[in-house]
Amino acid sequence: MREIGTLHVRGRRTGIVRTIRLRYSTTADGSVLIAAGGRSEQWPLNLRADPDCRFQTDGGPRRYRASELPGRRFRLDPV
Repeated sequence: MREIGTLHVRGRRTGIVRTIRLRYSTTADGSVLIAAGGRSEQWPLNLRADPDCRFQTDGGPRRYRASELPGRRFRLDPV
């Protein structure tokens, strides 16, 4: 994971959209792979509660739906 992007995810308790800068990589089919760092990070819990999110690379944010992978990693599939 080399590139830096911005995840826009809704808070599971507040409903407020939070933005987090993360390293990511893309797959051949256009999905985005991201990984949670420390156990204290809240954004993975927010993605579990509401997998609909936006992720921004070069340009405007695009809509994705997250699915959790082993090792606190997530795959974001375009919607």
